[in-house]
Amino acid sequence: MKSSGIAIAVTFAALTGVGGFFVGKGAGSSGGGDEEASLPTKSTLSQTTSTQSNGGTGTVQPNLRGYELSKNPRQGLETLLEELRQSPMAQMDFEALFGIWDMVQYLDAYELQSLMAELDEMGGGQEMLAVRMMLLNRWAAKDGPAAMESVFEGEKGMMQMIGATGAMLGWMRSEPDQAYAWFKENGDRLGGSAMGMGKEQIEAMYFANMAKTDFDGTMAKLDGMESKTQKAVIQQLAQSAGMDPERRSELLDYLKSKDDPDLLHDARRSIVQQMAWQDPQAAIDFIESENPRDDLRDELVDNATSMWSHTDPAGAVEWLGEELKGQPDAGEKISSSFGQWVGQDEAEAAQWLASQGDEFKTDSVFRDAGHGLINSGEYERSAEWFEQIIDDDDRRVNYDRLYQSWKEEDQAAADQWKTQLPAEEAAMISQESSVGAAVGAVIGASVGEAMEEVPAEEEE
Repeated sequence: MKSSGIAIAVTFAALTGVGGFFVGKGAGSSGGGDEEASLPTKSTLSQTTSTQSNGGTGTVQPNLRGYELSKNPRQGLETLLEELRQSPMAQMDFEALFGIWDMVQYLDAYELQSLMAELDEMGGGQEMLAVRMMLLNRWAAKDGPAAMESVFEGEKGMMQMIGATGAMLGWMRSEPDQAYAWFKENGDRLGGSAMGMGKEQIEAMYFANMAKTDFDGTMAKLDGMESKTQKAVIQQLAQSAGMDPERRSELLDYLKSKDDPDLLHDARRSIVQQMAWQDPQAAIDFIESENPRDDLRDELVDNATSMWSHTDPAGAVEWLGEELKGQPDAGEKISSSFGQWVGQDEAEAAQWLASQGDEFKTDSVFRDAGHGLINSGEYERSAEWFEQIIDDDDRRVNYDRLYQSWKEEDQAAADQWKTQLPAEEAAMISQESSVGAAVGAVIGASVGEAMEEVPAEEEE
């Protein structure tokens, strides 16, 4: 099985399973309790047509296309699969994938079981991994024991692990106590892990769900857990408590009483990562309030600013600028965030850099700025940043990467730029695919498949 197919299944596991488990993915789902009571069904939809009051409020508008397609499940699925296969985004077209996810939510357990039995007849490629996972996820939410037994009777090897993951996540979302009881009795059948989700992570999901309604009760069970399970549960609790000061304090007080610095640091890191997505400054304030030792503080700050730069690179860089003034490694520490800022607003980023000291104007900053512009297709602007790199070898390597990316889009413009370089610089640029193409392959494909396909060295 190709790594890209596995990557697709893992990605969709996160979307249909983990995402659904924690935030209640699915029309009408509340994220917990009996899914049969919360999801729309054919019977409820047949009685509930789209209505709107005279005042323009109170609209009830289920996804009628998914509902209509679900009236003939096999034909509906084949229609949606054909749309997915025709998509230029192929297996990563999440709109098409969620069209399938939406349709199967209206099917009952028997219909889902029947579709599973017919999947192999429908042919298809790697996109069927995600479809199989979706069907098992929905089936298990309605009949967990039957779905799990189907996985172990009808699947083998990697397909069994993929299927078990999808089914267990769906079942645990709708009936967590029953799913956990089955897991405790049959967990060894899952093997060491299911697509990166070890048995400890599955247990952690159960306790994280329990903590939503009984945080104190969940905390009370920590001492009785095996160490690996305990660590996984604490990480989940830390994420769920990230923006809740009371729960966060309760968890950290417990960990501080255990005199386990590594476990405490893991929890702080999970809290910081969760907080930084929503409120980066609050994450920074939290780090300062915990007063960890210097090396751990630096790691937590790096985690926070890395998350920060994904949502607000300008804010992250400006904060780092104040934090790092005069430090010799300042440029290295801002370079990644600065590159993202340049990709969003080059003029504003360049103006900020011009006002800073020399400790920020380093080769790593110029390099990441250039790559931020390559990603935006601004090749000429990228070249101007690379020109500022002082180290000759570093500059030439990045010129080569720029050229390889540029020529894929506009060979003539790339060649024209190359002719304007000093002769010794131009001579270092390869005409054939090189390091730059390898980097592009990694970006354009799944990491696993790219690592298989990129040769160790070019052959003449």
